[in-house]
Amino acid sequence: MTNVTIEGNTTDIPTLGYTHSGIAYASFTVAVNIRRFDRSKGEWVSREPVFHRVVAFGDLAENVANSLQKGTALIVVGELVDDSWTDGDGRKQPRTQIEARNIAPSLRNATAQVTKLPRRQPAEAAAE
Repeated sequence: MTNVTIEGNTTDIPTLGYTHSGIAYASFTVAVNIRRFDRSKGEWVSREPVFHRVVAFGDLAENVANSLQKGTALIVVGELVDDSWTDGDGRKQPRTQIEARNIAPSLRNATAQVTKLPRRQPAEAAAE
């Protein structure tokens, strides 16, 4: 298991879906813009953005779908997971994505209004 933390901006609105067993999942892409200070030039230099596919499950997925918009600055903590998808020609294509354990808004250049949701009862969680 490889744990990762990334900071970036969503490039799209999260897509919410449900597995065959009824578990919610949300997927979206995060662009990470890497900047470093170039001492020889005396200025900040930006590299090309790196795009990461992120997937969240369960309550986190539903909260993501209800909270994030395109361009939202956020921090994602999760695990790198190897996966694959089938292209239009029926061929499996490998990909690595981040399975999020937690997602938070970045408050570096924004403010956020946090609303705590009511705690779910154990019977509600078991029904999923």
